Amino acid sequence: APDLRDGEPHRLVFHAFVERGALRSLPAPVSVTLQPPPSALATFHLEPGLNLVTLPVEPVVPGHAMLASDLTRLTTAVFVGRLSQREGSRGRFDLALPGLRPDFLTEPDCGYLIHRKGPAVDLQLPGRQWTKPAGTSLRLEAGLNLVGPPRGLGRRLTSAELMERSGAAFVVRILAGSDGRRFEIHLSGELGGGFELTPGQGYLVAVPPGRTVGFP
Repeated sequence: APDLRDGEPHRLVFHAFVERGALRSLPAPVSVTLQPPPSALATFHLEPGLNLVTLPVEPVVPGHAMLASDLTRLTTAVFVGRLSQREGSRGRFDLALPGLRPDFLTEPDCGYLIHRKGPAVDLQLPGRQWTKPAGTSLRLEAGLNLVGPPRGLGRRLTSAELMERSGAAFVVRILAGSDGRRFEIHLSGELGGGFELTPGQGYLVAVPPGRTVGFP
């Protein structure tokens, strides 16, 4: 069935018949009403400069799937980037700039780099639940990854636990300070619990071999 992405129910009407060998019944009218996925609201706190985020909901854009250029427009960003998923380009960033192509689809469980000018804002994005079920695992490719905590975990994950289970060399987040934005790096072998991974935030994670990491 077509997904018109307008948040409205749609009634489909068609004819159905029963076929048995060379025999076919007369067509009978059938109608089905498709209900849209439940609506949701995501709130982002975006600072001037670089931000690492994930999309806990799928923002609604009438007529087509959410693109990075749409996210650039909705967040008034200078650019939106993600780590490339193309073979041979892993570890490089794909960037979406206003009015320029190529573009790319936004996805659940993927982290995005958003660069903004101007003051800090709390931005509300209306959307709907992702059709991909929320899981309790993360797929990490060999090298650098930009991800968020698993959507279905139901508890806070720490950088220390993520590193222990994945064998990651480091986990990085971005912090706001009086002197601007800065990276905080939790390195493998450091003492302490590191920091909590917050839903809606993105994190840079480096692992030697690719793997799927499950969390209880």
